Amino acid sequence: MYPLIVEDLAFSFDGHAPLFQQLTFKLERGRIHRLKGKNGSGKSTLFGILQGDIPIGAILSGTLKINGKDHHLSEGTDLKGSIACVTQRFDSMLSDQLSFEDNLRSALLPAFPLPWKPLPKAQPLPPFLNRFEIDLKKPVYLLSGGQRQILSLLMILQRQPALLLLDEPTAALDAVNARLVFEFLREMVLQLNVTALVISHDEELACSYCDGIIVNLLTK
Repeated sequence: MYPLIVEDLAFSFDGHAPLFQQLTFKLERGRIHRLKGKNGSGKSTLFGILQGDIPIGAILSGTLKINGKDHHLSEGTDLKGSIACVTQRFDSMLSDQLSFEDNLRSALLPAFPLPWKPLPKAQPLPPFLNRFEIDLKKPVYLLSGGQRQILSLLMILQRQPALLLLDEPTAALDAVNARLVFEFLREMVLQLNVTALVISHDEELACSYCDGIIVNLLTK
């Protein structure tokens, strides 16, 4: 029921006050949760920790339980691949000249693919994608910003992470495309039973679509 449980997370650098201390929360599957906090409260740092990106010199303790498996952070556990993140720079993961379909298939390629190997077969597209009227054969550069962000979400899901992090996923989009992305995200979470944790400064969209808990990082 809870793909991610965070217990007593503490983070600091030697000689500095803790950024987090006894941070505890759990995220229910099939919901869009929200991470809130002022600038400097540690939102990006927390996202980095959840992906296993620990800054050099950091003092870290606490436990992450991912799909029922405990990861004790003080032991330097490897979290790579368990949790994935989509940022506002989502275009960097797309190939403009390839179609929506071919980009999706390329998401399963290894970091250094062999040039003679064909693109792998992607997982079936979710039926609700038809609602968003995306031409799957069209080159990506002809798609709207919202449609490209939808593609990046589907590419991340090809590897079936336990949790999907979204760091300001609509910051570079206009109002129409931003709402399109959140509409897709809501369908994706409901239909595919995905768990998402979102950073968003768009209060209207966040209040309309985030139906899970609010993790609030309070500055000292």
